[in-house]
Amino acid sequence: MTVKYDNPNIILGAGRIFVDRLIKSGDDFVPSLKEKYIGDAVGASISATTQRTTIFSGSGPVAQKLVDKVTQIDRTIGITPQDATLDNVALFLIANEPEAGAKPAVGTSDSVTIEVGTPSSRDYFDLTATGAAPQGAPKITLATTWTIKLTMGATASGATSAFAILGTGSSSDAAANADRVEFDQATGRLRFTKAGITALGNNTFVKAAFSAGVSIASYDRVSVDSEARQVRVAVRYIEEPDDGVQGRNIYIPRASVSPAGEAQLMSRDTAQQFPLTLAIEEPDGELAQMYIDGVPS
Repeated sequence: MTVKYDNPNIILGAGRIFVDRLIKSGDDFVPSLKEKYIGDAVGASISATTQRTTIFSGSGPVAQKLVDKVTQIDRTIGITPQDATLDNVALFLIANEPEAGAKPAVGTSDSVTIEVGTPSSRDYFDLTATGAAPQGAPKITLATTWTIKLTMGATASGATSAFAILGTGSSSDAAANADRVEFDQATGRLRFTKAGITALGNNTFVKAAFSAGVSIASYDRVSVDSEARQVRVAVRYIEEPDDGVQGRNIYIPRASVSPAGEAQLMSRDTAQQFPLTLAIEEPDGELAQMYIDGVPS
């Protein structure tokens, strides 16, 4: 009789990784059961390293190994997302979770006074930024008809002299002052041209008053503070099956996140990637460090 052996289960790995930020509950961390897909990843790996203590004999011309004992096991998983989501950026920077629906720096009915000093044509001013919130907002939304009135003055409280009106519609004199300012409608950034700098004269303050048709929508934002922190997550890896082989599903109840390198902000030949090392920790309770499932055939 010919003995038949099973076909080799060789896997060329492909799958999806989900991360669940653990919630602090007393002295423990518990899963929120809200797993977020990290998006496309260029790679994932798992590793195990050990520390060993070796005891050799003290007698005889050649020492013999008496004990070789594993004293410590360190298991880690590495992932490299290349989806530049705010969640991935926050994990990479060990930052707070993204704040959903962040409040705009300024609203439709607000006005912003900026100190322009003696600007050059290379100076830009963000009309969404204030002294209390210099980070500003990422975008201004403009309706079909909109206006932003600019007034100028020698002091912040004295910015009353009409300077220009940016906008559209019959009531706007933007065309008459078009040579004085340039306005980026997408980001709310303003630049004074040479003609505008001349028109400013000795007035070093400009007030921008938002009127109908101008709004700043809520947005998501990651806040990175200076406090040292541990970000702990649960990780789930769901492998995509291949023809003729079984995949593996892996669940890690608790791991501590740390960045594993750098992320390119600007590069001609490298996409933004956020390499992470997840140090697997011992979870509380009766949970194991890791669960590896064989997908049923």
